[in-house]
Amino acid sequence: MASNVGTLLDNANNNLQTQQAAVSQAQNVRQQLSGVSLDEEATILLQFQQAYEASSKLINILDQLSEDTINMLPTTT
Repeated sequence: MASNVGTLLDNANNNLQTQQAAVSQAQNVRQQLSGVSLDEEATILLQFQQAYEASSKLINILDQLSEDTINMLPTTT
């Protein structure tokens, strides 16, 4: 009887180790599939920053052109 219990315990421990390894492997695969590349994210962030700076310059130029156009109009008194 004691030998039988020892065998069952050994089998249970082996099954536990196998299941833990399977869970660890599944977690690694999930992380690889859902993970993000920091290099890609940094590249995208730089593109957005450059687009924002270009838009800002365009708005400043349009503001200056509008101001110059208004200043060119004759004043009526």
